[in-house]
Amino acid sequence: MDADTVQVGATSADGGRVDVAALGYQGAFNYCGGTPKPASCGSGSAGDLPAWDPGTATLRGNGPDTEGASAGSGRPRRSPR
Repeated sequence: MDADTVQVGATSADGGRVDVAALGYQGAFNYCGGTPKPASCGSGSAGDLPAWDPGTATLRGNGPDTEGASAGSGRPRRSPR
């Protein structure tokens, strides 16, 4: 999730649109900050993280292609279909 932009959405079991807040975005992490560090991380920094914009349901990378930035995770508060 370094140089990418992703817009997230979901549909409930009854066909309705799930509110962005109900998607339960939990935050991003950097794979290179863990132990053991993946071999693909090299000697790069583990500080690169994408930014979540709840107003547009968009996860946006910071631009340059670096190492280890994740897309983050969510824990929906309502069952999407």
